[in-house]
Amino acid sequence: MTAMFILKVVKLWKVLNCKSMNERARLKDDYRVAIDSNEENKGVGVLKEWADCAKSMTSTKGHVRQHCLTTDTGSALHHTCCALLDVSEFLLSTNTSVRHDFVLLGFFQQDDLEAHFGHFQMAAGCNFYITVQDVFSTHLIDKAKIMLKYCDDIKRAPVSHDCEYCKAPLSDEEVYLIDEIPNMMESINKDEKLSLFYIAGYVASKNEEMCGEANDWDVEIKSFLETLNRGGLKYPKKVLFILCLAAYLFFIHTPQRLCRNRFVFIVEGFPGIYHLDIALSKDPLKRLSNVFMKRFSQRFTGLNNGLPTHYGAQPRRQVAHHSSAGSGLPWSYTPSRGSGTSTGIDPSPIQRKLTSRLGSVGQRCPPVSGEEVAKEVC
Repeated sequence: MTAMFILKVVKLWKVLNCKSMNERARLKDDYRVAIDSNEENKGVGVLKEWADCAKSMTSTKGHVRQHCLTTDTGSALHHTCCALLDVSEFLLSTNTSVRHDFVLLGFFQQDDLEAHFGHFQMAAGCNFYITVQDVFSTHLIDKAKIMLKYCDDIKRAPVSHDCEYCKAPLSDEEVYLIDEIPNMMESINKDEKLSLFYIAGYVASKNEEMCGEANDWDVEIKSFLETLNRGGLKYPKKVLFILCLAAYLFFIHTPQRLCRNRFVFIVEGFPGIYHLDIALSKDPLKRLSNVFMKRFSQRFTGLNNGLPTHYGAQPRRQVAHHSSAGSGLPWSYTPSRGSGTSTGIDPSPIQRKLTSRLGSVGQRCPPVSGEEVAKEVC
């Protein structure tokens, strides 16, 4: 009985997914047929059979449902089959300009709508739960891209990015911040860490060598990812997740102006500084930079009223030292080298360590406002 029911489901699937007049001859399958005015059309017969079957299978007796569908499922299937029959009959018999000689039911689907919704998700920083503001922003960005592509009056931007901040050396405060990042990791709250774990998984999904195993992570993280997973999410390696934490802390606390090239250049030196066994190219770091900068520019521009306009979430005095002792979370990280205390740190040894990788220490720049960050990012 189960095999017979599955066979009927397969027949219905073939009728509903027919997208070509030649499928019947090419695949030698009588059920892959377009709907036409022929009374012996098997597709019409299958739809009528399922419409009656779904309506008769919705009745249930007692608490145990045997050989029956739920009321909602049976009603939805019945209405779907009846609606397809009515639409096909109208398109075949109408005297208006929309009359057709045949109807391909495979084109009655929402793939284009889902693809457009996926475009909004990717434009919002790979965020599944988009807002109305994200939709408006994406439309404006698409409009600007079309204008830049087809309007000859607009001056073309250079192909490669090159600005005054690309080769700016590290300041004293940035050197101090890089040395304190391992101690600051425990200051990130739980929600931020889960979000960064999701971002690290996105970066890993684009580079298979960075994908980790589910068994490497805590039950709490597994349940978080399973809640969001629709079949394509990946677990990152722990070293990649730690690198994302370090990059995030540097991004939100640095007082210097940043462009994408400078941020990527600085983060490239983190594996050697923090003794992380990971080899990174610029592509995953650019993806990480795009996510950080895009979400930050949307947060600190005039799109959201009432938010602060300064660059950096904490003043320098709060960056001093954050102890990670006593934490049992799976994302705890203790650097293998010795860390300084909260006061009296001499940045000179750190400068000597970093200048070989990231350049000499230069002059300090004033903090940048949110509007200026948005201009730099754009």
